[in-house]
Amino acid sequence: MIGSWPLSWTSFLQPAGANAEDARMPQTFIEEPVNSRRTRFILTYLDGFRWRMGSAIAAAQAYDTMARSWPPLCTRPAPRMGRKLRAALENLQAYIHGVVSTYQHPFSAGDHEAITTDMVVMGEVRKGPYSVRA
Repeated sequence: MIGSWPLSWTSFLQPAGANAEDARMPQTFIEEPVNSRRTRFILTYLDGFRWRMGSAIAAAQAYDTMARSWPPLCTRPAPRMGRKLRAALENLQAYIHGVVSTYQHPFSAGDHEAITTDMVVMGEVRKGPYSVRA
């Protein structure tokens, strides 16, 4: 089976059980400790929650957005800063070292996705309902 990234979510994997084996899906993050940033992120998550990430991609992308990437921009009180915040995000100059990727100028006026083709891998369910691998 080939599908979209929700095939890696626990809400699919757990009820599907053995039937999920060999399902494939595009991923920007797979819950594997392949480098030090990802290892720290996974261990910190597991230490706090004690269970597998329900959606590892969503957890990693949210972490990159809020916890590591843009705190000076995103944590300031901003009741009327919409345009200023948008302009600041569209003109980031620093490298951002996240768990999904190291971002360089992740946003522009015409692209707010912050995902590039080199970040995407094909994940595959292997050996059970909680193991999506690259």
